[in-house]
Amino acid sequence: MALSQSATAVKIKEQLLESSRTLAETAGETGVIEAAAARFIEAYRNGNKIMAFGNGGSSCDAQNFADELVGRFERNRPPPFLLSP
Repeated sequence: MALSQSATAVKIKEQLLESSRTLAETAGETGVIEAAAARFIEAYRNGNKIMAFGNGGSSCDAQNFADELVGRFERNRPPPFLLSP
C-alpha cells in the first residue's frame, strides 16, 4: 500500500527531525569524540592495529569506517593497520 503524498511528506519530516535531534545530541559528546580520536592517533603512531567490526548492517558500517581511515585525506601518509570483516 503506497502512502499518500501528504503522509509521505510527514514521514520525511519526522525522519529529518529525528536526524537533527541525533546530530544535536552528538554535538554534546565532542569531548568523548576527541578522546577517541586521540586514542586512534596514539595507536597509529605506535604501530598498533585498529579493529572495526559489527553484525549485519553494522558490519557494513565497520568496513566503511576502515575504508575512511585507510584513505588519504588532504595529505599522503602510510595507512594504518586495520582489520574489518
